[in-house]
Amino acid sequence: MTRRTPGLLAAALVLGGALAIAPTGTASAAAPPTLQVTNPTTVFATGTAVMTVASSATGVSWTLGDPQGLPLDTGTSPVTAGKASVDLTGLDPGYYELTVTATNVDGTSTATGSLAVVDPLPTDRRGSVFGAGTHVFETYKSAQLDAFDLVGYGLTRFDVSWRVVEKTKGVYTFPAYLDTAVHRVIAAGARPELVANFANPLYDEGRTPGSPEALAAFAEFANAVVEHYGPDDIDLAVWNEYTFNSTSECGDTPECYSEMIAAVTDRVHRDHPGTPVTASSTVTGAPGLAEIDAASAHFYGYPDPPETFLAQRLTELRQQMDAAPGGAGLPIWLDEFGYPTHIGGGTSADQQADYAIRSQVLALGAGADRLYWYDLVNDGWGEDVRENQFGVLRLSRNGFTGLTPKPGLAAQATVIRQLGNLDLLGQQQLDPVTHLARFGAPGKDDVRVLWSTEPRTVALVATHPVTVTDRFGAQTVLTPAAGRVHLAVDGHPVFVSGAVRQAAVVATPLLSFAVPDRLAVGESGSATITLDCTHPVRCAGLGRSLDAHVQGRTAQLPVRPGRVSTAAVQLTAPVRDGEYQAVATVTGPKGMFAALSGSTTAVPATVISAVGDLAAIDPATGTVRVSITNNTAHQVPLGTITFSADGRDVPLTGPSVIPATSTVEVALPDGPVQVWADLRWTVTAEVGGRTETASGSTGFGPVQASGTQVSAPIDLEEFGRFTYAAREWGGPADLSGTVVPSYGDGVFVLDAEITDDVFQQANAPENLWRSDSVQFAVSDGVPGSNLRESMEIGVALLPDGPVVYSFPPLNFGKKGITPGATAQVTRDGTTTRYHVEVPWTSLALDGPPAGTFGLSLAVNDDDNDGLGRAGFAEWGSGITATKSPALFRPVELWPAS
Repeated sequence: MTRRTPGLLAAALVLGGALAIAPTGTASAAAPPTLQVTNPTTVFATGTAVMTVASSATGVSWTLGDPQGLPLDTGTSPVTAGKASVDLTGLDPGYYELTVTATNVDGTSTATGSLAVVDPLPTDRRGSVFGAGTHVFETYKSAQLDAFDLVGYGLTRFDVSWRVVEKTKGVYTFPAYLDTAVHRVIAAGARPELVANFANPLYDEGRTPGSPEALAAFAEFANAVVEHYGPDDIDLAVWNEYTFNSTSECGDTPECYSEMIAAVTDRVHRDHPGTPVTASSTVTGAPGLAEIDAASAHFYGYPDPPETFLAQRLTELRQQMDAAPGGAGLPIWLDEFGYPTHIGGGTSADQQADYAIRSQVLALGAGADRLYWYDLVNDGWGEDVRENQFGVLRLSRNGFTGLTPKPGLAAQATVIRQLGNLDLLGQQQLDPVTHLARFGAPGKDDVRVLWSTEPRTVALVATHPVTVTDRFGAQTVLTPAAGRVHLAVDGHPVFVSGAVRQAAVVATPLLSFAVPDRLAVGESGSATITLDCTHPVRCAGLGRSLDAHVQGRTAQLPVRPGRVSTAAVQLTAPVRDGEYQAVATVTGPKGMFAALSGSTTAVPATVISAVGDLAAIDPATGTVRVSITNNTAHQVPLGTITFSADGRDVPLTGPSVIPATSTVEVALPDGPVQVWADLRWTVTAEVGGRTETASGSTGFGPVQASGTQVSAPIDLEEFGRFTYAAREWGGPADLSGTVVPSYGDGVFVLDAEITDDVFQQANAPENLWRSDSVQFAVSDGVPGSNLRESMEIGVALLPDGPVVYSFPPLNFGKKGITPGATAQVTRDGTTTRYHVEVPWTSLALDGPPAGTFGLSLAVNDDDNDGLGRAGFAEWGSGITATKSPALFRPVELWPAS
């Protein structure tokens, strides 16, 4: 397809001076050394952590870091016959980061990754209700089962593909790789839930089974699964997310699903009445609920914290089931829940660890009987692709060839070791944001889980020392002073075991720990520890001074009855942006009695961005504005700035310095631009003596008042991208067209004229995207700057007429028919015309956006072959392969005048 490049760059090159062409360079025969860390997985039991390294260098050096990357240890290892090892067998349980470096005369190679160290799982913790789903297929890595076993999950969930097992009618051949996985899990003391799943081309033309013959055949297949793997050792699930992905001629309703459930349960329970059969709770209110032994639920609310939705949804489900025929008291298995860590819409990997613990505790408190985290291993490498990033194990990356843990894996291991096979004895909120759950069992110490969504200090009344375990398994023993230990709690849960008699949030803490509001990466700051003895009785027995320990540094804190005293401690500079947490422990005459923490935000020392700025539309002219932000606490010199796009470089001139915590802006000269095109840029700048580089995408999108457009429409062939799963795009007759975004009085307007040789659309509104339809999404602000104010809309011509449906892309708000929207959709030959008007308030906005906002478009194509969406065309991204407002295109409302 033809693609035009914005004319702005060429004009800027002329107006800005001499043309600078980036040299392509020449390849050299010499190269840096090869380097790989080759462990199949870097999850280890204590005392076994040895990293295996392959390199062509003569030796390697390494740096071990804590969960924030702050250095803990360094060393070197010789390379012999191309191999080396890094001995880390002395590590305590926890989550760590590792950088390995190899150097020769031609350069340096680096491998960066992570490892988790876990204590062996006690026998009485094995076989618990904590589980994880994992995908097992022909090319899966057996190391994922090694990690599964080391973590100690008690449950797992595997798909069993009907089309793989039954390739000849009535003949069932189970793949060896699945046999191995199932038997390994059972041998490890865990229980697999096997999902009878996926359509079979031998029946109903490859659709989800719906005819009597296909349903009977599917039921026989399900029964064969039970017989093959052992009716006493497994649980059976009937299909996965039927009401979301069914292609049955019956439809995708709970009633259609109930027919499948009845066929399977009748057949399986006839031969194996003791084998539990589960199916989705979406059949609540339909006949299928009375047929099953447990109801499964899939609850996601990412990226919101679990406190905002999970317990409420489980409680509502319990009430609905109890009121429905066959549902009273039926167990609830939370078969899927989790938090993806994709860029532009997911949580951070660190948040995933917090939410993994908090969501499981909350789910148990709300009545869930089993928990299956989704999922164990990432399903791909795309860091901005949601479906690739649900796992707590990463695939090979950055020189580590095996599976490496995210912090969430270490957190899961800690939950199982602390709570496995204990009963929930009670839960309470110490204040509106502070949560405590108490677990125990006869003959065992109670374990309390504590966290708060805002920083708090909790005083624990105790008669003997208590053990505090952090989310990664590191333990601290606190000895009461004056009958109390003092614990700072925040969003990182902790586990407290021992003779605790009472817990309370303290409004005026005896001890507090304050860190700077923010820190720039590479720049240190000072933290302050405060002891409040204004009521002298609080400090009785503390002696004359206390020792405060922070990041390997110690400060003395004087005890002054009737007064407040402080001590300052220098913090280690953060090495990357994101949350930065410092921990302080305080020791008195009888030992350590307080564990405090303080969190701040670490920001990049320098941030570079570039945004298109449209000046006129007839003809279209504009510029690109480059912003350079200095986040450090001191001014920095600014040297050369180079803007690059389309293989050409444009030198820019800015001020000589950037003041502390300030931003400077430099603009390219105005010139002609191509509206709707994607301008991919790179900016290189000398800032503070360092070379800083940033890349991104911008563009020029004039959304004009309806009826006043002078700009050409968005041509999907020229400016779009076509993606098909099983075949190539067939050309303009297959799918093509133009789209015009505009606005009216209080509404966003979209007109599309789509050429499509085959029209198919017979879905329910919530599934309209599976067939011929248009989707668009809007977000407030420059794309990526605001992930919350966004909304995705689908438009389709259904058998009953046009429909406009809202899909909140990040689970903000509810799905449903779009309030206040109107649509006209017509089909004429091979052309489908769409006209839709949506109130701004139905797009998660208060009204028309005042400046730049994000827009993305997708046109879906169904070839009417029974397989649903064959492919799609998109302008922008963030709707189809992944849900991410950061991938929308920048546009702006253009005044009618």
